Amino acid sequence: MPSKAKPVTIGPFAGGLNNVSLAGEARDSEVVDLVNLDVTIDNALTSRPPIEALAGSTLPSTNTIGWEVLGIYRVSLTEWYLIVTAPNDGSTNTDTTLKAYLNGVVGTGESITIIKQSVGIANRVTSMVQFNDYLFFNVEATATDTGFKWKKGDAAGGTAIATMPRGSIMITWKTRIWIAGTGTSVNGARVWFSAIDGTGPHPETYNAQDFFDVAPGEGGFITAMISSFNNMIIFKNSGTWRYSFPADPSKGSVDRISGNVGCAGRWAVVDFENYIYVYAQGRVYELVNSNYTQINRFVKFATDPYSVDSVATGVEMSIVNRRLVVRYFNTIYTFSIDSKGWSQWRSYSGTPGRFVELPADASSSNPSQFIAASRGTTQAGSANLLSDPTFADPVIRTARAAVLNGTVTYSGTSASISATGVCSMLLNSTGSTTDFDIPVATSQQFNFSVNVTAITGTAYVDITYLLASGATSVLSSTAITTTGSKSFNFTTPAGAILAIISIRFAATGSITYTLPSWTRTTATSPFNLMRITDQYPSQTAAVEFIDCYFQTKSYDYKAPGNFKRLYWAGMDVKSSRKIKTETRPVSRVVPVTWDQLGGYTHDQLAQGSWGSPLSWLGTSLAELELLPEDLLPSENGRYFKKFAHSMRFRQVSYIIRMTSLGNLATGPVKFFTITTYVDNKEHVVDAST
Repeated sequence: MPSKAKPVTIGPFAGGLNNVSLAGEARDSEVVDLVNLDVTIDNALTSRPPIEALAGSTLPSTNTIGWEVLGIYRVSLTEWYLIVTAPNDGSTNTDTTLKAYLNGVVGTGESITIIKQSVGIANRVTSMVQFNDYLFFNVEATATDTGFKWKKGDAAGGTAIATMPRGSIMITWKTRIWIAGTGTSVNGARVWFSAIDGTGPHPETYNAQDFFDVAPGEGGFITAMISSFNNMIIFKNSGTWRYSFPADPSKGSVDRISGNVGCAGRWAVVDFENYIYVYAQGRVYELVNSNYTQINRFVKFATDPYSVDSVATGVEMSIVNRRLVVRYFNTIYTFSIDSKGWSQWRSYSGTPGRFVELPADASSSNPSQFIAASRGTTQAGSANLLSDPTFADPVIRTARAAVLNGTVTYSGTSASISATGVCSMLLNSTGSTTDFDIPVATSQQFNFSVNVTAITGTAYVDITYLLASGATSVLSSTAITTTGSKSFNFTTPAGAILAIISIRFAATGSITYTLPSWTRTTATSPFNLMRITDQYPSQTAAVEFIDCYFQTKSYDYKAPGNFKRLYWAGMDVKSSRKIKTETRPVSRVVPVTWDQLGGYTHDQLAQGSWGSPLSWLGTSLAELELLPEDLLPSENGRYFKKFAHSMRFRQVSYIIRMTSLGNLATGPVKFFTITTYVDNKEHVVDAST
């Protein structure tokens, strides 16, 4: 390396995600893609906390409606209940049950109190508030049931409140219950409130005249309400109003805050400390002192084509510790309230909805837990995960197959086994029986297919799942005894997070096959409850496979017209697992060498054209590299890892992919900076670009 090459540091990326400025105009502190890495106050990109599907919460695959988390019912300092609705066991997907789980324990050791069973999906409970020792519940405006109240010790069904107005929005404020959200043109701008008289508050009493209308002449329906000190903030589809009253609520004042910023729905607004965050029309606003400020100007919300759920309806927001979590359909975006940086979350466990914080001991430093219902309704199909560069090394899977008590040969995409006894060939990227490298989750559905061109004896396809407990579970296909195309469907067991595939002979035999494929199928998504505990536990068992990924903007090193030479690069990271890197020049398409093609699978190359097989990358010179884990531990967990080799470029971007299993041994993953050694390649600018 010439002595004139100088180190140039890229990062830290304290600015977080900017997916709007994709042509290199993003700031140096921003990245154009950022998945499962939060921007923390130490300016590091830090892997998000693990998200796990609660064991025992997955509904039967026949269900087409899922859970709804309503809130928390507090009885004492040590006794509280998680209040949810779920389909009746064995129901026809129309009847629901309102349940209370003691201290939020779902699954093993759970204690359930049935509050009410509702007949018909239109009568499902939609909202809940606690007033003293009672819970008050309400239903949609179209329901035939009425609202009701219930407390611990009451019989199932509670006490109906015939005069309670029906509506999906219900809050408590100034010792009254306030109800809105009919969604109709008749009274969609109306807010009702409970009575107070000389004997005190009466949350079960609603007088006919106790209501007020919010700008009824300006159109739109009330979509959300939230209390803010001495005011109540009321949102409609395209406007915001502030309501206050001195003594009589019916004589209160309604003042407009904004005539164009509204709220998308009742769960699309949340308050935290002195802030109120609101989602409306692709924008997230911060409301402080009646002033709106958009906080996602450089983050464009879009559905996630790589989510395990292709369909998840609606928009919801919640607070998870000091993060604003925005679920935009099947995509999760997060905003760090402290560092002001955005990122995206993606979980193979599913798409979590609005998180509800479980009660915690205020005198303890233990992190809070947060519970959400999964929102995916349709599981997304996938391409062949055996050749997906996200998980696989850039080699043909059969080329790394391992065989026990037998031999294997392969040519191109064809592989054959000759077994002299019990034999198993692994279709993973290393041939190791401990290298689980295909992400899965509880009750997801997959298909394995293969074309058998020759066979003697009997073969099976085994899927071995790594469970969060650390144990493994094996599911086997039916016997393979004939040639032809074979297809097998598998449903992952409870607690599964990763999988490995093998073809097995129980006795002497041989098989030749081509085109092995493992795909996630299009089906109904698993419905379950999902939990976040903002820590990486000190345990051997995994919690969740977390794939952490980011791509930098394109750097021209302040000389956009000149070609530069990258000699090598290195990164400062904290990671105990393998790291995948990609150095991606942005340049004209140039002739591709066989050495460059060798880094990609046939499925990947098929995405390009015959004349430009790497055109799908947007570059013809991208260099992929797999950095092994370090055998010797670092004192503080940090390592400086070299990657990339000499290349010529005008602009270049870097992609880093790290993983964690959600436990202390493998996380949290942290990324700090990249150091590059670069020099001008030529001083005469080429005439074309």
